[in-house]
Amino acid sequence: MEKEIVETKAIEQVSDSLYKGVSDIIDNARQEVVVYVNKHSDLMFWHIGHYINEDMGYKQYSAYGSKILATLSQRLTARYGKGYTYTAVPRMMKVARFYSEEEMFATLSQTLTWSHFLELVPNAQRNRPYCALERVVISQTFSYHLR
Repeated sequence: MEKEIVETKAIEQVSDSLYKGVSDIIDNARQEVVVYVNKHSDLMFWHIGHYINEDMGYKQYSAYGSKILATLSQRLTARYGKGYTYTAVPRMMKVARFYSEEEMFATLSQTLTWSHFLELVPNAQRNRPYCALERVVISQTFSYHLR
């Protein structure tokens, strides 16, 4: 009987250790997937904005251009779901216009999320001599102050 109790405790300890180890592997992999998806989603949004800016040129500011963007966003939303609304598409364009170099955007997107970019663009437009890699990614602590 005592031997069975000792064996049961040993099994529980090994099981607990295995559970913790496997859980850590799963948690780490999930976190890496989230980071990967966020990074590539941000780049996709930048590419969409850049493509529209290049293709439409000055037309995006006209009533005609607004109708084109409205139609585009409706079609994208119907096919891909939310995230491509009439308000989201111009934001993509604005971020791509502000961060005109893909390399700089890609570097910053490794640290910042899309929400950060949406917050930074209006602030930086008011106060442009920013840069220096957005002041070393806004002093590496600014992300705590953003949503």
